[in-house]
Amino acid sequence: MTFTLAIPIAFVLGGIILPQGTAGDCNSNGIPDSTEIASTPHLDTNGNGMPDSCEGLSVDVDRIPLATGGTQRLQLDLGPAMAGTTYWIFGSLAGSDPGMQVGFARLPLNYDGPGAYMAHTLWSPNQGYLAGGLSALDSQGRATAVFTVPPGMDPSFAGMKVHHAYMILGANNQTFVWASNAVSAVLE
Repeated sequence: MTFTLAIPIAFVLGGIILPQGTAGDCNSNGIPDSTEIASTPHLDTNGNGMPDSCEGLSVDVDRIPLATGGTQRLQLDLGPAMAGTTYWIFGSLAGSDPGMQVGFARLPLNYDGPGAYMAHTLWSPNQGYLAGGLSALDSQGRATAVFTVPPGMDPSFAGMKVHHAYMILGANNQTFVWASNAVSAVLE
């Protein structure tokens, strides 16, 4: 199974094709992608010129203050044809490029070491900083997870960038078959 981009942009997963608008306006909202990103930069956290929402994962904020804490909503959207599909969100403090091959897909996250954040999202996907990290997409093929930074965190974390991406499990829930784009939050 593969993920391909074509014009018009489409997801190809297990023979299911989900149209995603046309080149230049991937979400078909009448606003060119470049204009949308220029006015709201956090819509393209991976900097590839396409709104993250067209790649399966988007966020509501791209910065979280350490002093007061805050949340970042991770919004997953693959459309109704993917309803009920199991997803798993992973995190990393080591960036998103070049990423790593996991199953049949390339996860756009770098391994950040034993005992680090990626290990936490692997072994405790619905606990701690990330709620809703392992679940199934709803009847519309959507889900929301929440990354939370508690108030009063050590100021030495300022400038750290936390990345997230999710993977889709195949029908047997034993093999990863697709990975989303990576999104990030800067701690300040």
